[in-house]
Amino acid sequence: MMPRLTGSNGRYMVRTMNDSGAELNTLPTSAAVPEDDATEHDALIDELQALIFLMGRLMTFRYAEGAGPDGLSLPQYMLLRTVEQHGPVRVSDIASALGVKTPAVSMLLQAVEERGLVTRDHAPDDRRAILVSLTESGRTATKHAERLRRELTKRYTASLTLDELRSLVRIQSKLAEAASADDTCKEGRT
Repeated sequence: MMPRLTGSNGRYMVRTMNDSGAELNTLPTSAAVPEDDATEHDALIDELQALIFLMGRLMTFRYAEGAGPDGLSLPQYMLLRTVEQHGPVRVSDIASALGVKTPAVSMLLQAVEERGLVTRDHAPDDRRAILVSLTESGRTATKHAERLRRELTKRYTASLTLDELRSLVRIQSKLAEAASADDTCKEGRT
């Protein structure tokens, strides 16, 4: 299922097609040509949401395609990278770092542990707590996945000048900071 961006002149659609070319879903980016600043702002927000969605889908799709059948899924890679960065780490701390619930981490851990990429051991200070560590194979798999992620990102940003890339990083950082500070979505509040 490959997402694609179609359209022009600021009116785009994100279309997801299956392998035989049938359209699975369509997400419009903006409904109409803006009439005033408020309408333009709303139209740009719609377009931004669709583009963020598209880039996420494309990166996930391309990453899985490049990783091959024996490669890591993107969530597995994120889990291994978290363990690599934090050393022997508790399952609950991995969940917190990834922004997911502990059962989701447990399912991911089972898959990577079966492949010999991590080990789980009791914490010396609390036998009830489990610490997760990377194995040497886990470090190798993480490095390979990091190279693939970096190659994909370089390929997709190759058309940007250095100034445009700096601006993109600056803007994405501001958006991530605002989203991280927004506590209205925590604990199911809207």
